Amino acid sequence: MRAAIAILVLLAGASWSSAQGPAPAAPGTPPTPAPSAPQPPAPEPAQRPDQAPQPTQPRQPLAEKYAQRLAALDPSRPEEYYRLGEEIADEVELVEDRRLATSLYVLAATLDIKRGGRPVTASAACVALADLIRNERERRWLVYLSRTLDPRRVPPEWLARAAPTTADSPVYQMAAALGLVRSGHGIQARQLLEKPEVKAGLARLESMLQRMGGGSLFQVTREAQRWPCPECSGGRITKRGNPPDAKICPICKADPGPVISENVFLGQLRFEAVLLQGNQRSWAAQLAADEGAPLRDTDPSTLPVVFEVDPDKPFWRDGQWVPDPSAPRPPPKPAKPADPPASGAPAETADPVPPSSSGS
Repeated sequence: MRAAIAILVLLAGASWSSAQGPAPAAPGTPPTPAPSAPQPPAPEPAQRPDQAPQPTQPRQPLAEKYAQRLAALDPSRPEEYYRLGEEIADEVELVEDRRLATSLYVLAATLDIKRGGRPVTASAACVALADLIRNERERRWLVYLSRTLDPRRVPPEWLARAAPTTADSPVYQMAAALGLVRSGHGIQARQLLEKPEVKAGLARLESMLQRMGGGSLFQVTREAQRWPCPECSGGRITKRGNPPDAKICPICKADPGPVISENVFLGQLRFEAVLLQGNQRSWAAQLAADEGAPLRDTDPSTLPVVFEVDPDKPFWRDGQWVPDPSAPRPPPKPAKPADPPASGAPAETADPVPPSSSGS
């Protein structure tokens, strides 16, 4: 019992001392420093206005990234050129990267045709080239060349029927977007122009639109941003007053849409006619589409000439295409003998004597 009472007394004394604070130090004992509160971290120094930002590192060309694989290419295996060209084409950002992918595709097609047999790789390389370039005439030529090399890829041209044009077809939506812009329905036109297939199709055929006099894609997109009318929102009339009085909109004059010339209007109609009736093959349709440009022969031997690729240099060494390093070099051509001097003319000496300087 006494032990329990003693423990209670000690606990009570400890609680009282902790409430009263630390006990005073004994004489001669140095004071114990109080624990310091944690200091907040110092803010990072702000960048001075006169300090220029660090320049970003330039992007590494893909030729350096794939240097080892390029050096390991073997002309006896054209498939390696084609596969590497596909990987590089997926990462193209620089002009030299696109040029490298083009060279790989052309070499794959040329080497595959040279190897003999069914040129399956050459046909696939032509299709890949068509996806890489932007010129519409070149794209069509490459597709026809692919069909010529491997007819199994698609049915013959005389059996291939054009798909019917529906409201979901990209060509129909491209033509509808132009009509909506002309009528002042900017909201609906922007919805169509924002679709990836419509935007890509108009960008690919922009040269044809300009050639026909229908303007540029930038002009079409700019007019789509300006409409509908900010005053009547396409209603053609405004109502003001009490009771409201309906009047013709003073901004669009009840005729919404951009003001275009007759030539631009007819050019856009021609462009829409080509889009919606693309299966026609009349002379008039060709003249309207490409001004009667001559058709290029589907000859595979012209592929390196068109894309300026030397098929005799299929090896990658030191950042460029070179011939076979192990091939024997042709002997040097003998020097052409000098023509004998004409009769009566003095023969020229190898080391002419300089004029005398005695008079100086």
